[in-house]
Amino acid sequence: MKRVITYGTFDLLHYGHIHLLKRAKALGDYLIVGLSTNEFNQKEKNKDCYFDYDKRKSLLEAIRYVDLVIPEENWKQKVSDIEKYHADVFVIGDDWKGKFDHLEDLGVEVVYLSRTEEISTSKIKKDLNQENVLIYGAGESGVLLVKESRINPNFPYRIVGFLDDNPNKKGGKLYGLKVLGGLEDVEKIVEKNDVSKIIISMPSVEQSKISNILKELNKLKDISVKILPNVDNLIEEGNLS
Repeated sequence: MKRVITYGTFDLLHYGHIHLLKRAKALGDYLIVGLSTNEFNQKEKNKDCYFDYDKRKSLLEAIRYVDLVIPEENWKQKVSDIEKYHADVFVIGDDWKGKFDHLEDLGVEVVYLSRTEEISTSKIKKDLNQENVLIYGAGESGVLLVKESRINPNFPYRIVGFLDDNPNKKGGKLYGLKVLGGLEDVEKIVEKNDVSKIIISMPSVEQSKISNILKELNKLKDISVKILPNVDNLIEEGNLS
């Protein structure tokens, strides 16, 4: 029997985890998962888990690719685990590439598997903490804001779409985000998309029109409104906070 061993926290279990475990199991006949304990995560990895160890363990044990779950309590136990469980293959994500080559001295094959790029527990936690926002103004300024959200890992909001009063823009898309409607539709749009903030991004529009829009938006319950004067300084001057 060919035994494979891998390690991780596996918090907020997602399809990237499943994909990695499936590929790990395919390298042998029996898959052992070293699951980081709560204490190890807090003291050594400096991270807090959403689910405690027992819940994460039960989730892993329900996965058909996993045969055994053991606690990972420190960085050094990998050597003793490999010997204790007679592992033939050691598997870890490729973000650790080169870090565990020394384990080959134990006669184990070391394999670094690529991660599923578009998903991670960190990304899920970040997304869960982000506010849903609408951009009022499907123009150049609004597009720059969307671009910033795509490249800046510290961007504080999740942009769900655009608002614009030009009927010809309604239903269209900019950078994959739909123009959902205008001022007359805003109440329904906000409710449907669980929006908590609207960012007005129309720097070239006259002030009287902005004032009228702002007057109507302020009637919405539990919605904050931000007028963005200049996209260039939105992050550095904290204009979106």
